[in-house]
Amino acid sequence: MKTGEKSARVQSRTDWYFGGRSWLVVDFFAGVFAILLAYFLNPDLTIGWQPSFAGQPAGYPAAIGFGVLLALVADIAGLHDPLRQQRFWPVTIRIIFSLVITFLLAVVILYGLALQQLGRTVSIQSMIAAGLMMSGFRGMLFRIQGRTRRRILLLLNRGQREDLRDRIEKSGLPFRVADLPDSYDTTIENTRLMEVCHKLKIDEVVVPEESGSPESPPVWMDCLESGIQVTHARAFVERYFYRVDCSDVRPNWFLELDLRLTHPVYHRWKRFSDILLASIGLLVAAPFLLFFLGVIWAESGRPLFFKQQRVGLRSKPFTILKLRTMSVLREEETRDADRLNDSRVTRIGYILRRTRLDEVPQFWNIIRGDMSFIGPRPEWIDIAEDLGERIPYYPYRTLVKPGLTGWAQINFGYAANDEEVREKLGFDFYYLKNASVMLDLQILIRTVGSIMRGSR
Repeated sequence: MKTGEKSARVQSRTDWYFGGRSWLVVDFFAGVFAILLAYFLNPDLTIGWQPSFAGQPAGYPAAIGFGVLLALVADIAGLHDPLRQQRFWPVTIRIIFSLVITFLLAVVILYGLALQQLGRTVSIQSMIAAGLMMSGFRGMLFRIQGRTRRRILLLLNRGQREDLRDRIEKSGLPFRVADLPDSYDTTIENTRLMEVCHKLKIDEVVVPEESGSPESPPVWMDCLESGIQVTHARAFVERYFYRVDCSDVRPNWFLELDLRLTHPVYHRWKRFSDILLASIGLLVAAPFLLFFLGVIWAESGRPLFFKQQRVGLRSKPFTILKLRTMSVLREEETRDADRLNDSRVTRIGYILRRTRLDEVPQFWNIIRGDMSFIGPRPEWIDIAEDLGERIPYYPYRTLVKPGLTGWAQINFGYAANDEEVREKLGFDFYYLKNASVMLDLQILIRTVGSIMRGSR
Protein backbone atom coordinates (compact mmCIF):
# COMPACT_ATOMS: atom_id res chain seq x y z
CA MET A 1 0.00 0.00 0.00
CA LYS A 2 1.40 3.37 -0.95
CA THR A 3 1.87 6.15 1.59
CA GLY A 4 -1.27 8.21 1.94
CA GLU A 5 -3.54 5.46 0.64
CA LYS A 6 -6.05 3.85 2.93
CA SER A 7 -8.10 0.73 2.43
CA ALA A 8 -11.54 0.24 3.87
CA ARG A 9 -11.17 -1.48 7.20
CA VAL A 10 -12.97 -4.79 7.62
CA GLN A 11 -14.97 -5.31 10.82
CA SER A 12 -13.50 -8.67 11.83
CA ARG A 13 -15.62 -11.15 13.76
CA THR A 14 -14.36 -12.27 17.16
CA ASP A 15 -12.69 -15.66 17.09
CA TRP A 16 -14.78 -17.71 19.53
CA TYR A 17 -12.68 -20.82 19.01
CA PHE A 18 -11.98 -22.75 22.24
CA GLY A 19 -9.11 -25.24 22.32
CA GLY A 20 -8.72 -28.22 24.63
CA ARG A 21 -6.77 -26.32 27.27
CA SER A 22 -9.39 -23.56 27.39
CA TRP A 23 -12.07 -26.15 28.11
CA LEU A 24 -9.90 -27.64 30.87
CA VAL A 25 -9.88 -24.23 32.58
CA VAL A 26 -13.64 -23.74 32.09
CA ASP A 27 -14.57 -27.10 33.64
CA PHE A 28 -12.04 -26.66 36.45
CA PHE A 29 -13.70 -23.42 37.54
CA ALA A 30 -17.17 -24.96 37.09
CA GLY A 31 -16.18 -27.62 39.62
CA VAL A 32 -14.62 -25.09 42.00
CA PHE A 33 -17.60 -22.71 41.96
CA ALA A 34 -20.09 -25.59 42.29
CA ILE A 35 -18.55 -26.79 45.56
CA LEU A 36 -18.17 -23.25 46.93
CA LEU A 37 -21.82 -22.50 46.06
CA ALA A 38 -23.00 -25.67 47.83
CA TYR A 39 -21.00 -24.70 50.93
CA PHE A 40 -22.43 -21.18 50.78
CA LEU A 41 -26.00 -22.52 50.66
CA ASN A 42 -25.46 -24.65 53.77
CA PRO A 43 -25.39 -22.52 56.96
CA ASP A 44 -23.65 -25.26 58.96
CA LEU A 45 -20.60 -25.12 56.67
CA THR A 46 -17.97 -22.42 56.40
CA ILE A 47 -15.83 -21.78 53.35
CA GLY A 48 -12.18 -21.86 54.31
CA TRP A 49 -9.03 -23.93 54.60
CA GLN A 50 -10.14 -25.68 57.80
CA PRO A 51 -13.07 -28.16 58.05
CA SER A 52 -16.26 -26.96 59.75
CA PHE A 53 -16.41 -30.17 61.78
CA ALA A 54 -14.84 -33.61 61.85
CA GLY A 55 -15.52 -35.75 58.79
CA GLN A 56 -16.33 -32.77 56.57
CA PRO A 57 -13.62 -31.58 54.14
CA ALA A 58 -12.58 -27.92 54.19
CA GLY A 59 -14.25 -25.79 51.53
CA TYR A 60 -11.30 -24.51 49.51
CA PRO A 61 -9.34 -27.81 49.28
CA ALA A 62 -12.56 -29.67 48.41
CA ALA A 63 -13.40 -27.14 45.69
CA ILE A 64 -9.94 -27.20 44.13
CA GLY A 65 -9.71 -31.00 44.25
CA PHE A 66 -13.17 -31.41 42.76
CA GLY A 67 -12.36 -28.90 40.02
CA VAL A 68 -9.20 -30.79 39.05
CA LEU A 69 -11.03 -34.14 39.01
CA LEU A 70 -13.93 -32.77 36.96
CA ALA A 71 -11.62 -31.18 34.38
CA LEU A 72 -9.63 -34.40 33.95
CA VAL A 73 -12.69 -36.68 33.73
CA ALA A 74 -14.40 -34.31 31.27
CA ASP A 75 -11.29 -34.40 29.11
CA ILE A 76 -11.29 -38.21 29.17
CA ALA A 77 -15.00 -38.17 28.25
CA GLY A 78 -14.22 -36.17 25.10
CA LEU A 79 -15.77 -32.87 26.18
CA HIS A 80 -12.62 -30.91 25.36
CA ASP A 81 -12.12 -32.04 21.77
CA PRO A 82 -12.61 -28.87 19.66
CA LEU A 83 -12.88 -30.91 16.45
CA ARG A 84 -15.83 -32.97 17.68
CA GLN A 85 -19.25 -31.98 16.35
CA GLN A 86 -21.15 -30.43 19.28
CA ARG A 87 -24.67 -31.83 19.44
CA PHE A 88 -27.06 -31.45 22.37
CA TRP A 89 -27.63 -35.02 23.50
CA PRO A 90 -24.08 -36.36 23.08
CA VAL A 91 -22.70 -33.37 25.01
CA THR A 92 -25.37 -33.71 27.72
CA ILE A 93 -24.64 -37.41 28.17
CA ARG A 94 -20.91 -36.73 28.45
CA ILE A 95 -21.50 -34.02 31.05
CA ILE A 96 -23.68 -36.32 33.16
CA PHE A 97 -21.14 -39.14 32.81
CA SER A 98 -18.31 -36.79 33.85
CA LEU A 99 -20.20 -35.57 36.92
CA VAL A 100 -21.12 -39.07 38.11
CA ILE A 101 -17.58 -40.43 37.68
CA THR A 102 -16.08 -37.33 39.32
CA PHE A 103 -18.27 -37.68 42.41
CA LEU A 104 -17.53 -41.39 42.70
CA LEU A 105 -13.81 -40.65 42.53
CA ALA A 106 -14.19 -37.81 45.04
CA VAL A 107 -15.98 -40.10 47.49
CA VAL A 108 -13.31 -42.79 47.17
CA ILE A 109 -10.39 -40.35 47.46
CA LEU A 110 -11.84 -38.35 50.37
CA TYR A 111 -12.83 -41.37 52.40
CA GLY A 112 -9.75 -43.39 51.52
CA LEU A 113 -7.23 -40.67 52.33
CA ALA A 114 -8.90 -38.65 55.08
CA LEU A 115 -12.04 -40.54 56.21
CA GLN A 116 -14.11 -37.56 55.05
CA GLN A 117 -17.22 -37.19 52.92
CA LEU A 118 -19.00 -34.30 51.24
CA GLY A 119 -22.47 -35.14 52.49
CA ARG A 120 -25.64 -35.83 50.53
CA THR A 121 -26.92 -32.25 50.36
CA VAL A 122 -23.59 -30.78 49.27
CA SER A 123 -23.12 -33.54 46.68
CA ILE A 124 -26.54 -33.05 45.09
CA GLN A 125 -26.31 -29.25 45.08
CA SER A 126 -22.80 -29.19 43.64
CA MET A 127 -23.66 -31.78 40.97
CA ILE A 128 -26.63 -29.70 39.83
CA ALA A 129 -24.62 -26.47 39.92
CA ALA A 130 -21.66 -27.94 38.03
CA GLY A 131 -23.95 -29.50 35.43
CA LEU A 132 -25.80 -26.22 34.87
CA MET A 133 -22.56 -24.25 34.57
CA MET A 134 -20.94 -26.73 32.17
CA SER A 135 -24.01 -27.07 29.95
CA GLY A 136 -24.97 -23.40 30.23
CA PHE A 137 -21.57 -22.08 29.19
CA ARG A 138 -21.38 -24.55 26.30
CA GLY A 139 -24.88 -23.71 25.14
CA MET A 140 -24.14 -19.99 25.22
CA LEU A 141 -20.80 -20.41 23.43
CA PHE A 142 -22.19 -22.71 20.73
CA ARG A 143 -25.05 -20.28 20.10
CA ILE A 144 -22.60 -17.38 19.75
CA GLN A 145 -20.37 -19.47 17.48
CA GLY A 146 -23.35 -20.34 15.30
CA ARG A 147 -24.24 -16.67 14.83
CA THR A 148 -20.74 -15.25 14.44
CA ARG A 149 -18.84 -17.88 12.49
CA ARG A 150 -15.64 -16.45 11.05
CA ARG A 151 -15.62 -16.43 7.26
CA ILE A 152 -12.52 -18.09 5.84
CA LEU A 153 -11.23 -17.71 2.28
CA LEU A 154 -9.00 -20.57 1.13
CA LEU A 155 -6.68 -19.11 -1.49
CA LEU A 156 -5.21 -22.50 -2.39
CA ASN A 157 -5.14 -24.77 -5.41
CA ARG A 158 -8.31 -26.76 -6.01
CA GLY A 159 -7.09 -29.98 -4.39
CA GLN A 160 -5.82 -28.31 -1.21
CA ARG A 161 -8.91 -26.10 -1.05
CA GLU A 162 -11.39 -28.96 -1.27
CA ASP A 163 -9.46 -31.09 1.23
CA LEU A 164 -9.26 -28.32 3.84
CA ARG A 165 -12.88 -27.27 3.25
CA ASP A 166 -13.99 -30.85 3.84
CA ARG A 167 -12.01 -31.06 7.09
CA ILE A 168 -13.45 -27.79 8.39
CA GLU A 169 -17.05 -28.71 7.54
CA LYS A 170 -16.75 -32.13 9.22
CA SER A 171 -15.24 -30.64 12.38
CA GLY A 172 -16.78 -28.61 15.16
CA LEU A 173 -14.77 -25.51 14.26
CA PRO A 174 -16.78 -22.24 14.29
CA PHE A 175 -15.82 -21.28 10.72
CA ARG A 176 -17.67 -20.82 7.45
CA VAL A 177 -15.65 -21.37 4.28
CA ALA A 178 -16.47 -18.79 1.62
CA ASP A 179 -16.70 -19.87 -2.00
CA LEU A 180 -13.95 -18.46 -4.19
CA PRO A 181 -15.44 -16.89 -7.34
CA ASP A 182 -14.93 -19.10 -10.40
CA SER A 183 -13.49 -16.12 -12.26
CA TYR A 184 -10.76 -15.60 -9.67
CA ASP A 185 -7.36 -16.90 -10.77
CA THR A 186 -5.08 -17.32 -7.75
CA THR A 187 -1.98 -17.05 -9.92
CA ILE A 188 -2.56 -13.82 -11.84
CA GLU A 189 -5.34 -11.87 -10.13
CA ASN A 190 -3.94 -11.20 -6.67
CA THR A 191 -4.75 -7.52 -7.14
CA ARG A 192 -8.45 -8.45 -6.91
CA LEU A 193 -8.07 -10.05 -3.50
CA MET A 194 -9.13 -7.01 -1.48
CA GLU A 195 -12.21 -6.59 -3.66
CA VAL A 196 -13.17 -10.23 -3.10
CA CYS A 197 -12.52 -10.04 0.65
CA HIS A 198 -14.71 -6.98 1.10
CA LYS A 199 -17.49 -8.42 -1.03
CA LEU A 200 -17.55 -11.74 0.86
CA LYS A 201 -16.87 -10.13 4.28
CA ILE A 202 -13.82 -12.31 4.86
CA ASP A 203 -12.18 -12.48 8.30
CA GLU A 204 -9.21 -14.68 7.44
CA VAL A 205 -7.38 -15.64 4.25
CA VAL A 206 -5.48 -18.92 4.11
CA VAL A 207 -2.63 -18.82 1.60
CA PRO A 208 -0.06 -21.37 0.37
CA GLU A 209 3.38 -21.51 1.96
CA GLU A 210 5.14 -19.93 -1.00
CA SER A 211 3.10 -16.77 -0.43
CA GLY A 212 5.46 -15.89 2.40
CA SER A 213 8.50 -15.26 0.19
CA PRO A 214 10.09 -11.80 -0.03
CA GLU A 215 8.57 -11.42 -3.50
CA SER A 216 4.99 -11.80 -2.22
CA PRO A 217 2.62 -9.26 -3.74
CA PRO A 218 1.81 -6.34 -1.44
CA VAL A 219 -1.85 -7.37 -1.40
CA TRP A 220 -1.10 -9.60 1.63
CA MET A 221 0.04 -6.55 3.58
CA ASP A 222 -3.06 -4.71 2.40
CA CYS A 223 -5.19 -7.47 3.93
CA LEU A 224 -3.41 -7.16 7.27
CA GLU A 225 -3.81 -3.38 7.29
CA SER A 226 -7.51 -3.83 6.55
CA GLY A 227 -8.02 -6.05 9.59
CA ILE A 228 -8.07 -9.33 7.65
CA GLN A 229 -5.95 -12.09 9.14
CA VAL A 230 -3.60 -13.84 6.69
CA THR A 231 -2.39 -17.34 7.59
CA HIS A 232 -0.22 -19.90 5.83
CA ALA A 233 -2.07 -23.15 5.19
CA ARG A 234 0.51 -25.09 7.21
CA ALA A 235 0.05 -22.84 10.24
CA PHE A 236 -3.76 -22.99 9.90
CA VAL A 237 -3.80 -26.81 9.87
CA GLU A 238 -1.39 -26.99 12.80
CA ARG A 239 -3.33 -24.46 14.90
CA TYR A 240 -6.79 -25.94 14.47
CA PHE A 241 -6.22 -29.61 13.58
CA TYR A 242 -3.19 -30.29 15.81
CA ARG A 243 -1.17 -31.88 13.07
CA VAL A 244 1.47 -30.85 10.54
CA ASP A 245 0.58 -30.97 6.86
CA CYS A 246 3.32 -33.28 5.57
CA SER A 247 2.85 -32.04 2.01
CA ASP A 248 4.28 -28.68 3.13
CA VAL A 249 7.25 -30.10 5.05
CA ARG A 250 10.65 -29.28 3.56
CA PRO A 251 14.21 -29.85 4.88
CA ASN A 252 14.29 -26.32 6.31
CA TRP A 253 11.29 -27.20 8.48
CA PHE A 254 13.49 -29.48 10.58
CA LEU A 255 16.22 -26.85 10.82
CA GLU A 256 13.71 -24.34 12.17
CA LEU A 257 12.37 -26.71 14.84
CA ASP A 258 12.81 -25.79 18.47
CA LEU A 259 13.27 -29.35 19.72
CA ARG A 260 12.14 -28.94 23.31
CA LEU A 261 12.83 -32.61 23.94
CA THR A 262 16.54 -31.79 23.84
CA HIS A 263 16.20 -29.03 26.44
CA PRO A 264 18.13 -30.23 29.52
CA VAL A 265 15.39 -29.41 32.06
CA TYR A 266 12.58 -30.96 30.04
CA HIS A 267 14.77 -33.92 29.08
CA ARG A 268 15.61 -34.69 32.73
CA TRP A 269 12.01 -34.22 33.82
CA LYS A 270 10.76 -36.53 31.09
CA ARG A 271 13.32 -39.21 31.97
CA PHE A 272 12.54 -38.95 35.69
CA SER A 273 8.78 -39.21 35.11
CA ASP A 274 9.31 -42.14 32.71
CA ILE A 275 11.25 -44.15 35.31
CA LEU A 276 8.83 -43.25 38.11
CA LEU A 277 5.64 -44.07 36.19
CA ALA A 278 7.06 -47.25 34.64
CA SER A 279 8.26 -48.53 38.03
CA ILE A 280 4.87 -47.85 39.64
CA GLY A 281 3.15 -49.43 36.65
CA LEU A 282 5.21 -52.61 36.92
CA LEU A 283 4.56 -52.93 40.67
CA VAL A 284 0.81 -52.39 40.30
CA ALA A 285 0.51 -54.64 37.25
CA ALA A 286 2.71 -57.47 38.58
CA PRO A 287 -0.16 -59.65 39.96
CA PHE A 288 -2.19 -59.21 36.76
CA LEU A 289 0.91 -59.87 34.67
CA LEU A 290 1.52 -63.20 36.41
CA PHE A 291 -2.14 -64.16 35.98
CA PHE A 292 -2.20 -63.39 32.26
CA LEU A 293 1.10 -65.17 31.70
CA GLY A 294 -0.52 -68.27 33.17
CA VAL A 295 -3.58 -67.90 30.94
CA ILE A 296 -1.42 -67.45 27.83
CA TRP A 297 0.58 -70.57 28.71
CA ALA A 298 -2.62 -72.58 29.32
CA GLU A 299 -4.26 -71.46 26.07
CA SER A 300 -1.43 -71.62 23.55
CA GLY A 301 1.79 -72.58 25.32
CA ARG A 302 5.10 -70.83 24.89
CA PRO A 303 6.61 -68.32 24.23
CA LEU A 304 4.80 -66.10 26.72
CA PHE A 305 6.33 -62.87 25.45
CA PHE A 306 6.42 -61.40 21.98
CA LYS A 307 9.82 -59.93 21.09
CA GLN A 308 10.57 -57.93 17.99
CA GLN A 309 13.21 -55.54 16.70
CA ARG A 310 11.80 -52.01 16.46
CA VAL A 311 13.22 -48.65 15.41
CA GLY A 312 14.25 -46.49 18.36
CA LEU A 313 15.76 -43.06 18.91
CA ARG A 314 17.65 -41.82 15.82
CA SER A 315 16.80 -45.07 13.99
CA LYS A 316 18.76 -47.28 16.43
CA PRO A 317 17.14 -50.72 16.78
CA PHE A 318 15.97 -52.18 20.10
CA THR A 319 13.96 -55.21 21.19
CA ILE A 320 10.40 -54.44 22.23
CA LEU A 321 8.53 -56.65 24.71
CA LYS A 322 4.83 -57.50 24.71
CA LEU A 323 2.62 -60.23 26.06
CA ARG A 324 2.00 -62.64 23.20
CA THR A 325 -1.54 -62.13 21.90
CA MET A 326 -1.38 -64.16 18.67
CA SER A 327 -0.69 -67.71 17.67
CA VAL A 328 3.04 -68.36 17.29
CA LEU A 329 4.18 -66.51 14.16
CA ARG A 330 7.05 -66.75 11.79
CA GLU A 331 9.03 -63.51 11.44
CA GLU A 332 7.58 -62.74 8.01
CA GLU A 333 4.04 -63.06 9.42
CA THR A 334 4.46 -60.29 12.00
CA ARG A 335 4.17 -57.39 9.58
CA ASP A 336 0.56 -56.58 10.49
CA ALA A 337 0.68 -57.97 14.02
CA ASP A 338 -0.60 -54.72 15.58
CA ARG A 339 -4.05 -54.96 14.02
CA LEU A 340 -6.80 -55.73 16.52
CA ASN A 341 -9.16 -57.67 14.23
CA ASP A 342 -6.71 -60.32 13.09
CA SER A 343 -7.79 -63.96 12.81
CA ARG A 344 -4.53 -65.02 14.45
CA VAL A 345 -5.33 -63.19 17.71
CA THR A 346 -6.03 -65.62 20.56
CA ARG A 347 -9.03 -65.31 22.86
CA ILE A 348 -7.02 -63.94 25.76
CA GLY A 349 -5.04 -61.88 23.26
CA TYR A 350 -8.20 -60.07 22.17
CA ILE A 351 -8.87 -59.00 25.77
CA LEU A 352 -5.26 -57.97 26.30
CA ARG A 353 -5.26 -55.85 23.15
CA ARG A 354 -8.58 -54.19 23.97
CA THR A 355 -7.28 -53.15 27.38
CA ARG A 356 -3.68 -52.62 26.14
CA LEU A 357 -2.45 -54.89 28.92
CA ASP A 358 -0.33 -56.66 26.32
CA GLU A 359 1.93 -53.59 26.41
CA VAL A 360 2.68 -53.76 30.16
CA PRO A 361 6.11 -55.42 29.57
CA GLN A 362 7.11 -52.26 27.70
CA PHE A 363 7.42 -50.60 31.11
CA TRP A 364 10.74 -52.45 31.22
CA ASN A 365 11.70 -50.93 27.86
CA ILE A 366 10.95 -47.52 29.36
CA ILE A 367 13.07 -48.15 32.46
CA ARG A 368 15.94 -49.34 30.25
CA GLY A 369 15.73 -46.11 28.25
CA ASP A 370 14.70 -47.72 24.95
CA MET A 371 11.35 -45.93 25.04
CA SER A 372 9.49 -43.10 26.72
CA PHE A 373 5.90 -43.03 27.95
CA ILE A 374 5.05 -40.40 25.31
CA GLY A 375 6.35 -40.43 21.76
CA PRO A 376 5.77 -41.87 18.27
CA ARG A 377 5.00 -45.58 18.34
CA PRO A 378 8.09 -47.68 17.49
CA GLU A 379 7.78 -49.30 14.07
CA TRP A 380 9.04 -52.68 12.92
CA ILE A 381 12.41 -52.22 11.19
CA ASP A 382 11.39 -53.68 7.82
CA ILE A 383 8.21 -51.61 7.69
CA ALA A 384 10.08 -48.45 8.72
CA GLU A 385 12.64 -48.96 5.94
CA ASP A 386 9.89 -49.60 3.41
CA LEU A 387 7.90 -46.52 4.44
CA GLY A 388 11.06 -44.43 4.55
CA GLU A 389 11.63 -45.14 0.86
CA ARG A 390 8.06 -44.23 -0.14
CA ILE A 391 7.13 -41.40 2.23
CA PRO A 392 9.33 -38.29 2.44
CA TYR A 393 10.85 -37.51 5.86
CA TYR A 394 9.29 -40.58 7.50
CA PRO A 395 12.58 -41.58 9.24
CA TYR A 396 12.70 -38.20 11.01
CA ARG A 397 9.94 -39.23 13.40
CA THR A 398 12.76 -41.01 15.27
CA LEU A 399 14.33 -37.68 16.28
CA VAL A 400 12.55 -38.34 19.59
CA LYS A 401 12.28 -41.55 21.62
CA PRO A 402 9.42 -43.86 20.67
CA GLY A 403 6.60 -44.02 23.18
CA LEU A 404 4.09 -46.35 24.79
CA THR A 405 1.42 -43.91 23.66
CA GLY A 406 1.60 -40.79 21.54
CA TRP A 407 -0.18 -37.88 19.90
CA ALA A 408 -0.59 -39.79 16.64
CA GLN A 409 -1.92 -42.91 18.34
CA ILE A 410 -4.71 -41.16 20.26
CA ASN A 411 -5.71 -39.00 17.29
CA PHE A 412 -5.52 -41.45 14.42
CA GLY A 413 -4.99 -45.09 15.35
CA TYR A 414 -4.02 -47.74 12.81
CA ALA A 415 -2.87 -46.52 9.37
CA ALA A 416 -3.75 -49.02 6.64
CA ASN A 417 -2.26 -47.33 3.56
CA ASP A 418 0.31 -44.74 2.50
CA GLU A 419 -2.16 -41.85 2.56
CA GLU A 420 -3.17 -42.66 6.13
CA VAL A 421 0.49 -43.10 7.10
CA ARG A 422 1.21 -39.58 5.82
CA GLU A 423 -1.68 -38.16 7.82
CA LYS A 424 -0.62 -40.01 10.95
CA LEU A 425 2.96 -38.82 10.41
CA GLY A 426 1.61 -35.27 10.60
CA PHE A 427 0.57 -35.92 14.21
CA ASP A 428 4.03 -37.29 15.02
CA PHE A 429 5.61 -34.16 13.56
CA TYR A 430 3.21 -32.00 15.58
CA TYR A 431 4.49 -33.66 18.76
CA LEU A 432 8.05 -33.31 17.54
CA LYS A 433 7.52 -29.55 17.26
CA ASN A 434 5.28 -28.89 20.27
CA ALA A 435 6.39 -31.40 22.92
CA SER A 436 5.84 -30.03 26.43
CA VAL A 437 4.79 -31.14 29.90
CA MET A 438 1.23 -29.94 29.24
CA LEU A 439 0.99 -31.81 25.94
CA ASP A 440 2.39 -34.96 27.59
CA LEU A 441 -0.24 -34.68 30.33
CA GLN A 442 -2.98 -34.20 27.73
CA ILE A 443 -1.82 -37.32 25.88
CA LEU A 444 -1.81 -39.39 29.08
CA ILE A 445 -5.33 -38.24 29.98
CA ARG A 446 -6.70 -38.94 26.50
CA THR A 447 -4.96 -42.33 26.48
CA VAL A 448 -7.01 -43.28 29.55
CA GLY A 449 -10.16 -42.32 27.67
CA SER A 450 -9.02 -44.31 24.65
CA ILE A 451 -8.46 -47.40 26.80
CA MET A 452 -11.90 -47.00 28.40
CA ARG A 453 -13.48 -46.91 24.93
CA GLY A 454 -11.55 -50.01 23.90
CA SER A 455 -9.62 -48.22 21.15
CA ARG A 456 -6.32 -49.59 19.97
